[in-house]
Amino acid sequence: MSGQRPAKLQKLNDFRRKLPQVSHTALAAVCEEIAKEGLPEAHRRKDVKDAVDQELGHWNAYGPLLTTSQVQALDGGTFPLAHINFLSYIHALVKTPGGYSTMFLEKHAANPSSYEAPWELLIYSDEVDPGHLATRDAKKTWGVYVSFMQLGPVMLSKEASWHTILSARSSVVSQASSSLSQVVRLLLESIFGHPQAQPHLSGVVLQCPNGTSFRLWFKIGFMIQDGGAQKFCWSYKGDSATKYCMLCRNNGFTTVTTNLTHQEEDEDSSNVVCQLTKLNQLVLCSDVDILHSWDRLTAKKSTCNASDFQLRQQATGLVRGEMALLHSTLLRPFLQPCKQFMHDWMHCCCASGIMNIVLFLTFQKLQQHMPIWTEMAAYCTFWILPHSLQSCKVQHLFSAKKVESSKAAGRFKCSGAEMLTLLPIVTYFIQTICLPAGIAILECTAFLQMAKVVELLRQADFGRVHHNTLAQEVDEALACCVKAKWQSHMIRKFHWLWHMSQHVKNHTHLVSCWCMERKHKTISRFVKPKKDPTSFESSVLSEVINQEMFLCKQPNTFLVACGLCQPYKAPLKLRQLVAHLLQIPIPSPQDCQTSLQARCQFGTCAKGDVVLVASPHGLQPWTAAHVWVHFTMGTTSCCIAAAWEFSNYDHTTHVASWKKSEQIFLCNHVDILAPVTYSMSKEVVKTMVPYNLRQ
Repeated sequence: MSGQRPAKLQKLNDFRRKLPQVSHTALAAVCEEIAKEGLPEAHRRKDVKDAVDQELGHWNAYGPLLTTSQVQALDGGTFPLAHINFLSYIHALVKTPGGYSTMFLEKHAANPSSYEAPWELLIYSDEVDPGHLATRDAKKTWGVYVSFMQLGPVMLSKEASWHTILSARSSVVSQASSSLSQVVRLLLESIFGHPQAQPHLSGVVLQCPNGTSFRLWFKIGFMIQDGGAQKFCWSYKGDSATKYCMLCRNNGFTTVTTNLTHQEEDEDSSNVVCQLTKLNQLVLCSDVDILHSWDRLTAKKSTCNASDFQLRQQATGLVRGEMALLHSTLLRPFLQPCKQFMHDWMHCCCASGIMNIVLFLTFQKLQQHMPIWTEMAAYCTFWILPHSLQSCKVQHLFSAKKVESSKAAGRFKCSGAEMLTLLPIVTYFIQTICLPAGIAILECTAFLQMAKVVELLRQADFGRVHHNTLAQEVDEALACCVKAKWQSHMIRKFHWLWHMSQHVKNHTHLVSCWCMERKHKTISRFVKPKKDPTSFESSVLSEVINQEMFLCKQPNTFLVACGLCQPYKAPLKLRQLVAHLLQIPIPSPQDCQTSLQARCQFGTCAKGDVVLVASPHGLQPWTAAHVWVHFTMGTTSCCIAAAWEFSNYDHTTHVASWKKSEQIFLCNHVDILAPVTYSMSKEVVKTMVPYNLRQ
């Protein structure tokens, strides 16, 4: 066999050289799929395109799935813009047998929509950067996704639950009068002004896979966006206006001179900072206030000269446009600008946000007492992350090059996921090393309080936090920042925090945008190789929707029940061990399966992870275990793990200590609460306890 391998490799290499450029991974996947399923009979380039078009052409219950609308251009003309007919799209997703249809019908049966109690349509918009330096400006793309609030927090955290209805180059959107505002207006008008159905009045008739029908009523819920998207969508000036915040009547900001350069994705100006320091100092706007302000601007447009009208826009913060969302007569009965406005807390806090500034300022102060940047690089190596987080190499964030970059920017530079992964480690370092040493007390206290707010925001995604609790903790965090003399660094995102509690009050929970950031990869996947600008939007949308529909058809895409991920037949040694533990005959390969990962109550856990396991009869409500292997046999889904002996729990740091043990036990997957970050020495293991499991 070994003598045949060189010839096989030569044949593979010759085969690859005959093809257009394709990555190693892609070619291997194509070859494996052909070996498994056989070569499709139709495989010419034209056949590939026809297959894409055929899938979209099937679904036209409410008109063509891929449609176009005429957009008013800045020069007074019009141009067509391709987008998705959402009513036909949701009809297709529900009628097609598969994971999405099953999940959607279960949710609707549990919480039926009606004229009196319609579901809420959620809208997310953001600019997608394909990341290709040579063409990034030409290929930057606005993506608009929608979903339903009633699917619940768990489903809303899955990218497949969000449906793309627009993918348009930023250069095209910028040519529209009122920019993104007009585009969002056209999308919503195509849904709520549809000639064949009125979702808010008569409902939309959808068909189940078995042929039966039901009606879905829904209304506009709210829009989740970062600062830049909010500014474009709602037609307000932001930092350049006298009234910076659309949700507040009073001006809570001032302009200062600073050497920080926080201005990035959402154009949060680095020299405009919060002036107010308490939530009760804000005077909040109502929906009526904003709509009447828009109406007054409209009335003054024909009577004021250009200079006076500009001053009125400056004072109100609104930018009036004939094609803006707020100017739509069709949508006016549905618009509630304050209630339908939700800040994206991920961008607010973790992606070039508040924690990046707070962490940097804290480290700069600690640098006066210790070499904090190099100390933290070494300290991070002591902690072992769950397998699902190990792509975040947090110790690399403290390399010399990264540190210089952070100092030049005036903030800690990292991705949102890296910040969220790093926070518990830095928090424990400050609690156990910095505060006991009595150094940088004010700065460390401010950091810890702001980190607590981020934890509460994470819990608010699942409705576990009362809005009053969040408001109190935000007040305390901002007060700590003022005590640390950071007020000149408190940019507009600090102000956003006050509105988070109002969002929770209005909607019971926040909506996390982490899954939307992952979903951007689908658009980027098809935008990157696209070279021909002709029919760019329709071509990319066709591919994106085909990909989404394929994922929605898969039976396991929306599966949340505890069990194995991508199971395969268990090897003989594992089956022998299972037989020994269960005191049964050795099971057959068909009866016993294993996997590297398994679904548990709050995510996934992998082979080798340390997990907290429910222990209702122990001294603690949970115990720790080291997962050795996952398996299922019949209806049994569990793992073989080593149970550790509890030592103590620190109620201040929320870190539990354990003694390692080789005591093997069978742990049902349903009893696994969460995988945890841990550090290990010869005698003691320390695990960080997630916020929702703390005592």
